[in-house]
Amino acid sequence: MFIGTCDFSHRLYRNIPFSIGVLVVRKSYGKMRGTRQKMAGKKASVTRFLDTFEAGELVHVDFSTQRMPHPKFQGLTGRVLETRGGGYVIQIKDGNKTKTICLKSENLRKASTK
Repeated sequence: MFIGTCDFSHRLYRNIPFSIGVLVVRKSYGKMRGTRQKMAGKKASVTRFLDTFEAGELVHVDFSTQRMPHPKFQGLTGRVLETRGGGYVIQIKDGNKTKTICLKSENLRKASTK
């Protein structure tokens, strides 16, 4: 099996690795990598868009639309700090740090307090 670089004259094909004439596709490292199963079958209902939250209320981050922040926040629980525009400022704990993210109501659901 021969592995080398392309000898094509076009500048886009120079120094691209290939194996037996087939170009190797470079792996993506974007923020949406690995989210196919997270977003499968998720649809936002009308009630999710109309939900309102008060400051100090506990909420779960549950992405249901394509307008979502970084997937690492999926499933975390946080506290509503304030409303900002049409969304909410949520304070979550990521490891040892507390972070604030701004989310719309369609990506939040009320947490049950025990």
